[in-house]
Amino acid sequence: DIFSKRMVLMPVCDLAHWSLVVLMNIGNAAEWEEGDAVEKQPKILYYDSLGGQNYKTHLPFVRKYLQAEWQARKASDESEEVDFFKKVTFLRPRVPKQMNEFDCGLYCLMYASLLILDAPPAPTSTSVHREDWFDEVDIEAFRERMRADMESRRDLVGTLASDGHKEKWELVIQAYENQNRLDKAN
Repeated sequence: DIFSKRMVLMPVCDLAHWSLVVLMNIGNAAEWEEGDAVEKQPKILYYDSLGGQNYKTHLPFVRKYLQAEWQARKASDESEEVDFFKKVTFLRPRVPKQMNEFDCGLYCLMYASLLILDAPPAPTSTSVHREDWFDEVDIEAFRERMRADMESRRDLVGTLASDGHKEKWELVIQAYENQNRLDKAN
């Protein structure tokens, strides 16, 4: 039940570009009003390593999804009006930007990891910005940690083969190996 969680992470892939939608206190959307405790205020945050305009497409879909999910899980009957997600505050934090055309997935994972470790208790339009959250050295270290993690799970390929997932895992590992060769070449 996403409405019982303080934070929900929603990775989004649109035309081969990954970004991250974060729902904060979304279960409070029906009751929260101006003047209530700010740490309980529902918010939708959009983290994008290119700083693009994709949120204009994604935000309406996120709100429709929330309405459908509320209707299915929380509404007293099917005719209940669920329009309170329209008033949920939307924020686009300023965050570190990728310096190339292919690291969006890595940045998305980095944002998610750091939010899990240190999510602001009550993000505001100013406190949410984290332009110096990490730098290129940190992202390279994160890439290496991810690569090592994938390498350490090579044994899972055999285990997952019985579940019909061998080809998928082999592709993932092959992609990491290809990236490793590219990194060493540069």
